[in-house]
Amino acid sequence: MKKETKNNKTVNFDDKRRALYKKWWVWASVIAGLVVVVLLARYYTSAGNKFKISNTVIKYNEGITMIYGEIKNTDRKAHSANLRVDLYSTGKKNAGSLNTTVYDLNGGETKVFYAMVSEDYSKIQDYKISIASIISTSDNKKSFAEFTNVVVKDNPPAVSGYTRNNDSNKHTYTYIVGMYDKDNKLMGAAVGKQNEVEAGENRFFVTTVPQDLTKAVTLKPYVDRVIQ
Repeated sequence: MKKETKNNKTVNFDDKRRALYKKWWVWASVIAGLVVVVLLARYYTSAGNKFKISNTVIKYNEGITMIYGEIKNTDRKAHSANLRVDLYSTGKKNAGSLNTTVYDLNGGETKVFYAMVSEDYSKIQDYKISIASIISTSDNKKSFAEFTNVVVKDNPPAVSGYTRNNDSNKHTYTYIVGMYDKDNKLMGAAVGKQNEVEAGENRFFVTTVPQDLTKAVTLKPYVDRVIQ
């Protein structure tokens, strides 16, 4: 038992500690803090588990490393999430990482994603893609963009088509077009941007692709991110 004499009075610190423990607001604050931590942990863990990543492929071109894949949101709500790609050399040693973001993926929806870095990782042995964090959660929204006449062009290799803005407002957005072979294996993707597409406008787009597209059989276009 620890005591101290102050102003000719003996203070018992054990008694003071017990008195503090008896105060209801102290325990209420502690319990509330623990509840918040547990709820947040459960939320982010469960949201992270709501995604399924598949059909991935890694490409290299002139010192640039690109990773493509499909991500499905198995939840009922729409999520935006940060993805992390860890690259491994021989012996499972971490050789580097890439990061990318998937925006506004509706519940039940599948999109193509890509991550790119200006570094040559062509000698890596393996890679792992995971959900790094959940940015936002919202109700599902119908896409305003309608893609038509999406085709592959040669010399140089490119993907072209039209996007119609079916909304009543003007939009700026990025798009991604997944390219698949006859076995539905993802070969890569074409990425581009449409600036200030007016309401009702049907605008042409074309994006060059640094790879052979002669084996591309199926094209799947998506809105990647709505900027405006």
